[in-house]
Amino acid sequence: MRISGPAVGNFLLFLLLAAILASLQCSLWLQFFGYFPAPQLWLTTLAYWSIYRRPSEALFMVYALTIVANSLSSIPMSLLLPIDIGVFVVLFGIKRRIFWSGATYFTLLSFIATIVFPIFHIAISWLFEDNPITDPELLDWILSALITALISLPLFQLYQKLDKLTHKELPSEAGSTSYE
Repeated sequence: MRISGPAVGNFLLFLLLAAILASLQCSLWLQFFGYFPAPQLWLTTLAYWSIYRRPSEALFMVYALTIVANSLSSIPMSLLLPIDIGVFVVLFGIKRRIFWSGATYFTLLSFIATIVFPIFHIAISWLFEDNPITDPELLDWILSALITALISLPLFQLYQKLDKLTHKELPSEAGSTSYE
């Protein structure tokens, strides 16, 4: 498999954008909105790559996103990587069964990613940690998923513009997307 310059540029642009989004989520959200639940902005990148990339490309992005998110999170890498892989598997499984191209599908999968992330976090915490999570914040979890879904609409347009800018061809199973 030959990797082209635009493909590497596309990957790096998405990774940079995910780092910026995660940084905004971690630093500015608390300054402006206090302890109101923050959207999981970097999960929208994982959702987009799960939908519009081949599995090998998306899995590579999962690893890179884990490294970026780990530096901005209190979750250890040993827990974050399996959580992110689990979220990817769920999103990819949904894509294999039900797929339509567009912003509504991306919003739905961003919502699902944000809902599934804490489920995997709790499950893996119970399996591998000495002091597992015992008191999940269910209301925060649901509000975060709803805000993430809402913010994913403009992010979808931005992601499509990045694909157009770098001339990224979508895989055949993702269909063609209009870049008008």
